[in-house]
Amino acid sequence: MRRNKIETEFRVKAIGMQIAEIDFILSSHNKEFHYQKNLCEEIEKSIFAQNEKILEIMQNPYTQIVLPCGQNEVVMSGKLEDCKNAIFLNILDVDDINYIIKAHLDS
Repeated sequence: MRRNKIETEFRVKAIGMQIAEIDFILSSHNKEFHYQKNLCEEIEKSIFAQNEKILEIMQNPYTQIVLPCGQNEVVMSGKLEDCKNAIFLNILDVDDINYIIKAHLDS
């Protein structure tokens, strides 16, 4: 009788150790699962942000018209010499140029 009790206690302890080991393995797998899940979410957010940047770049291209003298803007300090090498365009001409550029980008 005593022998059966001791054997039963050993079996209970062994099963308890197996349960503790399984709990530890399950816990470590859950931690790894949540880490991988968070990593996937971060990658998805990064991909979404990159797609948004690409879309913004595609929808808002930067166009610069460079004059033959290499100037693209005039620094105005109030002196007549600031405008010496500048070409001033009528607003209607600028609008026409913008229309041509937009038509070219849309095609």
